[in-house]
Amino acid sequence: MKTKIGMIGYFASGKSKSGGQEAKTCAIAEELDKDFGAAEVKKVDTLNWKKHPVKLFLQLVDLACNCKNVIMLPAHKSVKVFTPILVFLKRITGVTIHYAVVGGWLPTMTNADERLKRLLKKVDYIYVETSSMADALQEQGFDNIVRFPNFKHIVPIDTDELFKAKYTEPYRLCFFARVTKEKGLEDAVDAVLSVNKKYGRMVYQLDVYGPVQGGQEEWFEQLKRKFSDCVKYRGFVEPEESVETLRDYFGMIFPTHYKTEGVPGTIIDAYAAGVPVVTARWDNCGDVIDEGVTGFGYELGNVDQLTECLNDIALNPERFISMKLNCVKKASEFMPEKIMEIMLRNLS
Repeated sequence: MKTKIGMIGYFASGKSKSGGQEAKTCAIAEELDKDFGAAEVKKVDTLNWKKHPVKLFLQLVDLACNCKNVIMLPAHKSVKVFTPILVFLKRITGVTIHYAVVGGWLPTMTNADERLKRLLKKVDYIYVETSSMADALQEQGFDNIVRFPNFKHIVPIDTDELFKAKYTEPYRLCFFARVTKEKGLEDAVDAVLSVNKKYGRMVYQLDVYGPVQGGQEEWFEQLKRKFSDCVKYRGFVEPEESVETLRDYFGMIFPTHYKTEGVPGTIIDAYAAGVPVVTARWDNCGDVIDEGVTGFGYELGNVDQLTECLNDIALNPERFISMKLNCVKKASEFMPEKIMEIMLRNLS
């Protein structure tokens, strides 16, 4: 008898789940184990698959032959490898293929790659994180798109705890993501230093959390030379400790340079902790940030706008503080029990 579900994705076995790819893969697997039983979910980890391409191919064949459904969660380059193999195997075995997209980059890729677009139209279900992504793919002729927001296994803060911390100068801000140029950390540092210089005092304090991206250690060491008493690097926080770490912060800065973010897990962390967000407006930002309700946005990459936004908040901090309750309410939209119902309907 065939196993109910096969999964192939980056489980990062034996490594910390610090990135969005592995976090989402493991979160979906955890929910499937609960709903169907671990024996009904066969998992293949793509960690270091490029070193063992033949092994990967045989694993895909095994999943297609011995599972009723196969869920794939490939990264940018892997999607061009996994998709043709699984679409070919579908013709032979009749397996149902589910593709859970991590991030918001797929519409751009399919728009530029006709072959990939044709192949993905043969996948049974493509789960995308935002309505903006769904609309873009449907405009390209896809009829297999399902909106499936990102989610996290975290417990939101009790609303009674929200206002126990005192929010006074210096207002504590945090950056909570991979420490890399592309996530825009330097923009956040420059904006905070600029506001503090303008007022001649420490209006804001910025704490930086996250693993330093491999290959960018030298860049980060140079950036740290800019740090003053108002900017501190606090290291890496395990995913299950995110809410406890963030709960007393005044706000989060999400200064990403990636236009193709989907539903960033770090913003779900912020909402669950009752922390409003000041964010660069990536393409799908409107699906995640309610402007003036759960945070404020500025033009992606525009440090002057970010600085102006922080200045405006400093002039009226009460408005920003009042958003904390909205954030906790918004967090309920990204809880697993709600989101997984969407996929479970197509797996049952």
